[in-house]
Amino acid sequence: MFMPLQVILLVLIVLIYPITSGASIIRLSPAAVLAIVLLTHGLPVFLARRRTRLTRRPAGSESGSRESDSAARAQFLLRLARLRNMVIMIFAINLWLLGFGRLVWVVWRLHRWPLVAQVIWLIPPALSWLGIWSVGYRMQAQLHAQRAAENPHIPSYDYPSRPAYLWMQMRHNILPALLLLGMQSLISLVLGGFWVRKAGYWAIPSGLAMVLSLIIFLPWALVRIWDTRPLEPGSTRKDFEDIAKRWRIRFSDIRVWNTHHLVPNAAIISPGRWFRYFLLTDLLLENFNPRELRAVFAHEVGHARHRHVLWYFAAIIAIQLFCGDLAQSLTILWPNQQNLWTVLEYLLLMVFLVWGFSRISRLCEHQADWFAVRHLAEAPAAFGESGVTPPETIPGAFVWRSVGMPAQREAAAPAAAGFSNPDVYPDSGPDGHRDCPPLLAGARTFSTALLHLAALGEIPTDRTGWMHPSIHERVMLLGHLARSPRAQRDFQRRIRRLHWLIIAAGLVAIGLAAAL
Repeated sequence: MFMPLQVILLVLIVLIYPITSGASIIRLSPAAVLAIVLLTHGLPVFLARRRTRLTRRPAGSESGSRESDSAARAQFLLRLARLRNMVIMIFAINLWLLGFGRLVWVVWRLHRWPLVAQVIWLIPPALSWLGIWSVGYRMQAQLHAQRAAENPHIPSYDYPSRPAYLWMQMRHNILPALLLLGMQSLISLVLGGFWVRKAGYWAIPSGLAMVLSLIIFLPWALVRIWDTRPLEPGSTRKDFEDIAKRWRIRFSDIRVWNTHHLVPNAAIISPGRWFRYFLLTDLLLENFNPRELRAVFAHEVGHARHRHVLWYFAAIIAIQLFCGDLAQSLTILWPNQQNLWTVLEYLLLMVFLVWGFSRISRLCEHQADWFAVRHLAEAPAAFGESGVTPPETIPGAFVWRSVGMPAQREAAAPAAAGFSNPDVYPDSGPDGHRDCPPLLAGARTFSTALLHLAALGEIPTDRTGWMHPSIHERVMLLGHLARSPRAQRDFQRRIRRLHWLIIAAGLVAIGLAAAL
């Protein structure tokens, strides 16, 4: 997907409410509603400030060592992410239960103006998020400085100012939400507003128009909203272009993603060859060696080669059609509750995005990892180098210690990563595993790049994301696949089952739509 799950859920909530035609469970005066909105959206900011005071203490004091201080601050930052989720829940409650949606939509009569009501609805959660980011800024800067002092072998950069940090967060989270809502409003105007009404088969052309907009216009807009610039001509860009050319992947541009050296990441946007962009963050480009950069880029090329973005869209469209069929069937049975069934349709779509889509994405991430490994094994000449990066060059202990993991797990980190297990990555030769079998060498190279990424981004290696498996899981699976042809066949069967499941879901949804 193009943006965080929190942003997508926020946009879906805003899109759902107009369907209910200004519904509100509790009717209060406008002044009372605004007061409640102010207090409830200020609550997460208050909790963030309170936790900041409880967490903040002098490093190395009697109450704890530097390591425990770093761990406490890392845990605090994880709690801030949970508070941002709390903001979404508060927003939904205010919109439907406490009358904020009705106040803007019906009382103020802003439903007559495209996008105005939606923007007003987004103001409270956006301000709440900005407050949480502002509260966490100082703690994040302190943690950054402490880790730089404790780990001189880790590259350190000046932390951005608070305004620059907040502006970056707005560009990555709030502005894309406004962009999506603007696209939806434009489509509604052009196609007659049936995106909101969802009457009969009008939902199909409006949904297709939204998908085409996501494929064509959104990538072009995001690379500008997210502060990117073209990667300068040179050896790095030529290496990337050679990899894409080898696998016949066309693209519009390869761009550097400015994150003030805070985020190590890479991404591919859009399935269309004329609207496809590869993004690599500044922190990644400046700290990965050429071999690791090629491994990461090969992973992104793997997404394009296996058409993962198209499969993502196919899965979402299939589920949306199926949910639409269900809502239409319920409407036929109980026509007086049409708005309720339409809301149910969107709620089921949100459930799929949170739980179902994440499973699809994680399997695709494993497939892209394995593609990168096979590329490294099949095209060693493209690297101009032999062997693989020794794990000792990556501060593995820092990966585990910096995220506040218990001492016993830190001691077990090398074994958990697989590097100390000769059955996974066998040692042979004094020159950095030059004689290691190609697939194992490729798996070791890519796994080392993953650990390096975790060290740079201070990412717990056992943390599972919405779209990504944990780094520990990815490393272990690659070692298993590289040494077991049977595991490779089983993995390919899992991929084929996923594809057939998506196709079957789409065909069933289309068949139900035709029957209705």
